[in-house]
Amino acid sequence: VGRFVLVQKRQDVMLDAFKVFLERNSDYTLHFYGDGCDYDYVKKLAIEKGVSNSVVFHGAVRNIPEVIKDARMLVLTSDYEGIPNVILEAFAAAVPVISTDCSPGGARFLIGDNEIGLLTPLGDAEEIAKQMQRIADDCDLAEVYISKGLIKLNDFSPEKIFAKWNEYLRNLMW
Repeated sequence: VGRFVLVQKRQDVMLDAFKVFLERNSDYTLHFYGDGCDYDYVKKLAIEKGVSNSVVFHGAVRNIPEVIKDARMLVLTSDYEGIPNVILEAFAAAVPVISTDCSPGGARFLIGDNEIGLLTPLGDAEEIAKQMQRIADDCDLAEVYISKGLIKLNDFSPEKIFAKWNEYLRNLMW
């Protein structure tokens, strides 16, 4: 889920990881949501890598938690992100998360040290595929991450965010 800008989002790495994962999991499909300057190029890469029959390009969509609620997992392959909204959206949709440990640390902030999802090194398609396999093979692990993600989502309720901003602004004034 996100803009198609390879220099940041690394959909090329996602395709490489999916190709490895697909060797043992031919019944899975990869779904991309979003648009951007590299959209057509990523579609071409899917063909070149021989996975296009198992990849669906949906374009830009709204209401991501509703759209992804039936997904088996969400995989974020970015090289850098702030706090990735898509991870929070996956938590809201009760979908387990695998993410690169992207700079400056927003994914790690949300996931912890593999506590609420799985972190992988940047650009490591083999490791991403390995972690995808873990989620595919271990429903109990996936359920643990789903439960913990729903709990973590509470940290971002409007009431808690408002209280934090209110405290911050009060401290500035005094």
